[in-house]
Amino acid sequence: MAALADSGLEPGGKNIIVDYQNAQGDAANLSTIGDRFLAKQVDLILAIATPAAQSVAAKTGTIPILGTAVTDYVSARLVFSNENPGTNVSGTSDLNPHRGADLPIEAVGPPTPKRWGAVVHFQRR
Repeated sequence: MAALADSGLEPGGKNIIVDYQNAQGDAANLSTIGDRFLAKQVDLILAIATPAAQSVAAKTGTIPILGTAVTDYVSARLVFSNENPGTNVSGTSDLNPHRGADLPIEAVGPPTPKRWGAVVHFQRR
């Protein structure tokens, strides 16, 4: 959130609203969170982890989705290829060592989305 503020965005609702949700490692929660984001008509979805990206991508082909902590977007069936994604999904890979697997982000969404949905699929232990 500090990086958003540093770039001039104010996550407190003044010029950006971020709805941060954690599915707690539960696929049913992912589905519910995706439905929530669709109902709220978010402008952008940040999906952290492959299951989160797959779940929201299955629900919308129009809302831009940025993924992170996704190893292989092609194998996860989120894009057609890294060079030409062909979907509403983009993001960065956690493949190590990094081999240039990041997708072109400029192809996804409006330049300054106002309503963001952020979903993670981490289970706290």
